[in-house]
Amino acid sequence: MNDSRDIAYDETQHAWRNRFLLTIIACESVILTMILGAFAAKATGQQRTEILIAWLVCVIVMPAIILSIRLRTKIMGRTLRVWFPPFPGWKIDLGTVTHAQHKKLSPMGDLGGWGYKWTRKHGHAMNIYGEQFVVLTLDNDKKRTIGTQRPEELLTAIRVLAHLPPDESEISTLQGATTRVEDAQ
Repeated sequence: MNDSRDIAYDETQHAWRNRFLLTIIACESVILTMILGAFAAKATGQQRTEILIAWLVCVIVMPAIILSIRLRTKIMGRTLRVWFPPFPGWKIDLGTVTHAQHKKLSPMGDLGGWGYKWTRKHGHAMNIYGEQFVVLTLDNDKKRTIGTQRPEELLTAIRVLAHLPPDESEISTLQGATTRVEDAQ
């Protein structure tokens, strides 16, 4: 049975950290308040109640639900789990990972937005905010792209538990750092 000592990585990202989403919700709330306010000014008692209920749902309840969404990424044992609670998401056996790399992507340009997405180039992707990703290639050549605010930590945990070698770009970076240290001595 897995317990807290088996957790190699744990990250929770919240939708309320996405500035683009906050801006859209704020604009939507102001516009809906103006529109529904104009209708309420001309409405009778029962209609005003209905408009108030519509306003509460559209301006208070729905944004609260949207902003409460979070993306969980957890490695327990040799299993990577990525999900939007309460939905099941992915469970990936790290033994099936053949390659892992850190990429900086534009959520809007490269993936078509935030949430659960699929593209030919990046495969299935989950992201809630930010532009830092870890891209996994599985042994069936499928890709999983995971949004993260701690890409190096996630990548290290995956590589260690999946027994993957460092990426070529990382090797050249390490060799360059070693050369600079040797030159300094």
